[in-house]
Amino acid sequence: MTYSTYYNLFETRTLGIYQAGHPLMEGVTAITDRLVYGADLAIKPDAEAVAYYDNNVPYLATYPGRIVAINQALTDGAEWEGDVPALLHNAILALAPSDVPWLSETVTEFDLAIGGSAHTNITLDASVPQVNQPGIYRAWLWFDHNDPFQQGAYVRWR
Repeated sequence: MTYSTYYNLFETRTLGIYQAGHPLMEGVTAITDRLVYGADLAIKPDAEAVAYYDNNVPYLATYPGRIVAINQALTDGAEWEGDVPALLHNAILALAPSDVPWLSETVTEFDLAIGGSAHTNITLDASVPQVNQPGIYRAWLWFDHNDPFQQGAYVRWR
């Protein structure tokens, strides 16, 4: 979306038409924004409008290459309600790489007893097409488990 300098302040808007089957809208059916949104904006060519406010102003759009644009103030003091947290969660998942083709693990699943440990080797393969120039490549590795009292963890890889 491209914005102008025109904003609507303190005008309540709700979610209008949207693509219910779009992954960004999973679990999202109601959003209300009471603070500020850009009103004079346009969807870029090749972008996909996913949702609109109730006055047909674009609310959510995607662009090829993992770009998500949300037309809503999300700062401290912003007044919104509804499924905004679910939308932001979906946007983060859409922006996060699902796989890093230049990294591989020797062991991807294992069972651990309480207090146990396991080892795996992480290998960088610079011959894949995605590694096309020298530089620093970054990724996050997700460690998941089935313990209902703990969360998984991301570990940064550089």
